[in-house]
Amino acid sequence: MTPSDQQQDQAAMSTAETDSQAQSEDNGKDSFLGDERIIVQEFPGRGNLQQFRLNNVATFTCVRCTGEKTANLVAVREEDWTGGGFLYNGCFGWLLANADATRS
Repeated sequence: MTPSDQQQDQAAMSTAETDSQAQSEDNGKDSFLGDERIIVQEFPGRGNLQQFRLNNVATFTCVRCTGEKTANLVAVREEDWTGGGFLYNGCFGWLLANADATRS
């Protein structure tokens, strides 16, 4: 193997590692959003929660109340876009209000 071949192999491995890291950092975000939804607004994070407004509605199961929800405003817990971290707006507000009440 020539030095040039070794450099190409190293570059290919580096690209594969970068792609793999990007996929793991994605946390399911691309699969949740799909081709039909995009994030149109990101709200500031509140602890381990962050809300996102989507251009189209999404159906998801809220992790707090376990209800099936359809909304274009979704809160994501700990950047878990795989379905285990979604909250609908009502439960998001409830969690924030109760967290604030326990701190007072």
